[in-house]
Amino acid sequence: METEFDIEAYYEQVNNLISTPQDTWVENCKSVMTLIVMRCLFEKATERAAAEIKLFCGKLSIFRTDFLKHLENDTNYSQEHKERVITSFQRAVEAFLERGHRLNAIIETPAEWKKEEAQGDGYFAKLFAKYPSQIELKTPRNNFNKLLGATHFSIAPTIDDKQGAVRWEVDESRYRAQVSSSQILYSSYNELFETLKLYSVPIYNQRLCSVGKSC
Repeated sequence: METEFDIEAYYEQVNNLISTPQDTWVENCKSVMTLIVMRCLFEKATERAAAEIKLFCGKLSIFRTDFLKHLENDTNYSQEHKERVITSFQRAVEAFLERGHRLNAIIETPAEWKKEEAQGDGYFAKLFAKYPSQIELKTPRNNFNKLLGATHFSIAPTIDDKQGAVRWEVDESRYRAQVSSSQILYSSYNELFETLKLYSVPIYNQRLCSVGKSC
């Protein structure tokens, strides 16, 4: 079983990496690591004057009920540690949005996601209900992401308003990814996100609908 020190040590490792530009990376090979990495991205971006976290993902898994259940069933960690990781991640997200920052997500497979998550009583639905003008959700038209060969990634301005960190997946089914503050990678993934956004259409935002109502 992993110890509390292991979890805290990983948090410090990621936090230190994404605080300054570095041409190196940290492995993200477990679901609990994913929440720790994303917590770090949200916390660091919260410090910016105006920040936007950009996600290209399958179903916005880290906000989904089944992802949290998957973590709950992980016997490598005590219940106390798992609850601490989940709570710390969710507090980081809420602090980020409370500061008026934006979450911009492009979702690859939205049909299943929006039925279960945005219109239910889960964690993301509550976030969307409270911060609808700060959350933008889109999906690629005509599988445009497949043409680009884009894998899932997250980017956040963790260093200053123009520099940050990126998490990109190397095995989407197992949440295996790498994290880096390489500014070449950060710039490249920012450009990729903006290209994907140009060829995407809205799923949910304040102008289209509200949680609990069909669009």
